[in-house]
Amino acid sequence: MVLATEARGRGLGPDAARTLITYLCKTLGWRRVTVDPSATNVRAVHAWEKAGFQRMAGEGEILAMEYRPAP
Repeated sequence: MVLATEARGRGLGPDAARTLITYLCKTLGWRRVTVDPSATNVRAVHAWEKAGFQRMAGEGEILAMEYRPAP
């Protein structure tokens, strides 16, 4: 997910991520969502964490993050 330049730094990333999660989990029935932001992109990692993603693993510049909805 990429936000337009003018949308960055306004707290819209976590809201967009939560909207995506809601659609994927409630509408499509997904039980797990993973993302792999660059570990050096601190703003993106923070946005995914605010949306409920947990860090799973990282290798080099790639960080694996996961969201699992509550049962």
